Amino acid sequence: MMRLAMFEFWFAAILMSAAVFGVAFVFIRASFNANNESQLDDNRVNDNLRLYQQRLSELDQLLALGDIDTQAHSSLVLEARAQLVVDLNSPLSLTADEDFEESIKRRIQSQTEADNIQQSQRHNKSSSSADRRLLWAVSLLIPLLAFLIYLPQGLSVGGSLEWQVAERLATLNTANDARQRQQQLLSITQLLEQRVSPSRSKPELLQIQAEIYSALNQHSKAANVYAALLKRHQDNAQVTALLAQSLYLLDAESASAGTTAAALMSARVKELLASALRLDPQQYLALSMSGMQAFSEADYSKAIRHWRSALLAYGENSPQAASLNAGIQTAEARLTGQSNQSLTSEKDSQTTAHIRLRVSIDPSQRLASDSPDTPVFVFARSVTGSRMPLAAKRLRLSDLPTEILLTENDKMAAQSIAGQSQLIVGARLARSGQPVAETGDSQSQEAITAVAAVADNAVVVELVINQRK
Repeated sequence: MMRLAMFEFWFAAILMSAAVFGVAFVFIRASFNANNESQLDDNRVNDNLRLYQQRLSELDQLLALGDIDTQAHSSLVLEARAQLVVDLNSPLSLTADEDFEESIKRRIQSQTEADNIQQSQRHNKSSSSADRRLLWAVSLLIPLLAFLIYLPQGLSVGGSLEWQVAERLATLNTANDARQRQQQLLSITQLLEQRVSPSRSKPELLQIQAEIYSALNQHSKAANVYAALLKRHQDNAQVTALLAQSLYLLDAESASAGTTAAALMSARVKELLASALRLDPQQYLALSMSGMQAFSEADYSKAIRHWRSALLAYGENSPQAASLNAGIQTAEARLTGQSNQSLTSEKDSQTTAHIRLRVSIDPSQRLASDSPDTPVFVFARSVTGSRMPLAAKRLRLSDLPTEILLTENDKMAAQSIAGQSQLIVGARLARSGQPVAETGDSQSQEAITAVAAVADNAVVVELVINQRK
């Protein structure tokens, strides 16, 4: 960006200098040609008059020596006069009623005066040369003056700021740890906040500012910058999608624990995502978030379509490919589960005991070694008596977060949850793969919940796996 700004300046300066040089050259050349032609004419007249006077002197000497007679002398004088008139190329200046010799003397006197004027002009030649040097100096000073004006008014707002930002961004690669990197990002943010104007600065600078805000989890500021960018470039699909992402993250940041993904997809976020896809049907971020929206609304077929399109846009070898493939697999499993659930809906309608649970896992409990297929056991047991679960379901880590319904059909023993008024519920990530809890497993806090006779009346209980055993 800096190089582009400097290129624009020097290109304009060179064009301006070329124009000034061209005008100066035309005027100086025209003046030189005029003076040169005038000097040539004056020299030709002087030479012709000098030759005529020499010829008359020679004829007078020949007459005095007797080499020619008077008649020959007169004839030769007339011939010299005629030749002079032809050479001067101005016979009208020698009228018939005027003495020819007097006319010649007058011309000589006039030429003498012209010579004096030329001497005066030559005397002033140094002054004329100084004027030309001044003209060239002015033409050279024009781009320099433009550069001096451009520095405070242009580079201070555009080029030099871009240069400083680029240099500071380059130092991010040398950061020793996350804390140092965050400090460097904060310094860039402070610089941009002091120098960038949402309405006047270059979009590239605003884009960098918004991305840094997002990296620092300052989603409110990022959303404000993206909104300003979108106001200036309403047909930019990428900025539209980035604004939707910032608003979604901002809502997630302020949402209470247990808020569903569907609730975080506000009407404004949905509108922005739809707009981004209208502008660019292959906008990868809008496709990814639209897949999230469809998944949160249990529209798994639509989620799969969006995520597959996003995967094509990102590429199979992109960093996003793994999470997209995992999402597609989860949506396909949920879609299969919906089909199976429809087959057992008639059977479920006959149940009399219901517990509704929403199971999720805290990100701090996810390990790099955890497989998406790691089993998650959700159970319900009696408040008093044996710790043996009365009902349980087996999920996979890739299924979380999810919402399930436990009924007497999920019984683990001869006795079920039917006839129970309250039960203890919990969830556990079984890294050992065994139903019995072992060291290294992660689990939720146990909670007591009422058993509802009707599924629609069952209160949702949040189970967050956030403890290591």
